[in-house]
Amino acid sequence: MADQITKAAPAQQPAETRQAPLEATSTRPTVAPRCDIAETEDALYVLADMPGVTKDGLEVTLDGDVLTLCGRIQPFDPGKRSALYQEYREADYYRAFRLSEEVDRERIEASLDKGVLRLVLPKVKPQKKKIEVKAG
Repeated sequence: MADQITKAAPAQQPAETRQAPLEATSTRPTVAPRCDIAETEDALYVLADMPGVTKDGLEVTLDGDVLTLCGRIQPFDPGKRSALYQEYREADYYRAFRLSEEVDRERIEASLDKGVLRLVLPKVKPQKKKIEVKAG
């Protein structure tokens, strides 16, 4: 189910580890990246923590009103060494947001820097229209 990004959306906690619906046959776990959402008068801003994800392993898609974030980490190759102890568990990232009508879908921007995905979701600018008044 998609989280909602709207003006009055309450803060939500990240979902627990789960299998992504798009990769039901994957043996790797999938987690929801932790996200911060901020708002200004002109736009919404989303920061998603996706450590280990590179530009080549990231896919951001918009299908109708659902914005989806998918990130894949390249597995660590220890070479000739064997792991004695490992706390870090590799996982893929998946999160979907349902956008409100106030988001201008044509002007969404995304950038990735050091595992942090930054999305700018500009708001639709209200259209001013002069209405002609007819007499009689």
